[in-house]
Amino acid sequence: MISCKRKNLSLEKQLYFLGWILVAVLLIPGIIYLRMAEAGTATKCVIYSLFHVYCPGCGGTRAVWSLFEGYFLRSLWYHPLVLYGTVVFGGYMVSHTLNLLTGGKIPGMKFRPAYLWIALVLVFGNLIVKNVLLLKFGITLDSIL
Repeated sequence: MISCKRKNLSLEKQLYFLGWILVAVLLIPGIIYLRMAEAGTATKCVIYSLFHVYCPGCGGTRAVWSLFEGYFLRSLWYHPLVLYGTVVFGGYMVSHTLNLLTGGKIPGMKFRPAYLWIALVLVFGNLIVKNVLLLKFGITLDSIL
C-alpha cells in the first residue's frame, strides 16, 4: 500500500495513517457540503433527478446530518452505511490511537475483509429495499420520518 523506506509499516498502521489523511482532506469539504445541504443549495442526486430511482449513495448526506444531530435511527434509515462506517472507522482510529499512546499495551483493531463485505451488503441491500419501497409502495426516504 504505502511504501516506507526506513521500516515496513503493518497494514493496520498504513490504514491508520491513511485514515488521518482522509479525515484531514475530507473534513473541510464535508462540512461545507453539509452546510450547503442544510441550506438547500447542495446539488441533488443526478440518478434520482433523471430516473426517479435511488442510487447506491442516496440518503447519505441526510444520514450524516442526522448522525451529527444525534438521530441514530434516522441516520440508519437514510443510509445504514453511514452509521456502520462511523462505528467501524471510529473504533479503528480510536483503538490505534490508544495503541500508539500506550506504547502497544492496548491492541489496535485488526483489519478484516469482512468489514468491506458487510459495507457492500449494506449499500446494495439499502439500494434494493429503498427502490422496492419507492417503486412498489411509493414510500420515499422522507415520507416515513
